[in-house]
Amino acid sequence: EDGKDADPMVFGVHESPRGGVAAQFAWNITKTFCARNGLSLIVRSHQSKRGSRGFDVMHENSLVRVFSARDYEGHGNDGAILQVTEEKIEVSGEEKTLLVVRPQVVRSTQKARDEDAKRQLEAALEMEPVKPQPKKSGGGRKKGRKGTLKADQGPGSQSSKESSSSAAS
Repeated sequence: EDGKDADPMVFGVHESPRGGVAAQFAWNITKTFCARNGLSLIVRSHQSKRGSRGFDVMHENSLVRVFSARDYEGHGNDGAILQVTEEKIEVSGEEKTLLVVRPQVVRSTQKARDEDAKRQLEAALEMEPVKPQPKKSGGGRKKGRKGTLKADQGPGSQSSKESSSSAAS
């Protein structure tokens, strides 16, 4: 979870809901670890969440979780890789080298197929002409010759009489 969305009252290391020897750690553990070791970013690999984009930026931008296997176990998740480049910046008149980390999503083929099918269906539905519905009036309904209900053909209407006479012929 991102530090901005994390519960600010949750600190430390906690037992993982997955059990076993796994543990969860709060944003303050990440910040302390980075400060003690002169780091500004931790990158870790982790199994992706179902439908995720392959990476998560967490703990006030101090932790990036990345998972490169797209469509892992049929979950429809995107994968991601991190591109790390050097950038020269000037700080107080002194040139420093900064590492810039940019995630690049490896698109899920399952998601792409599903979205393509949805677009094709929507396009097909837009192309079909919409048949106007007959307006309902105060007239009653009567069964036609083939057992279908016909609107506006009450017992005394002109079309009802024509139907009766043509059915008799």
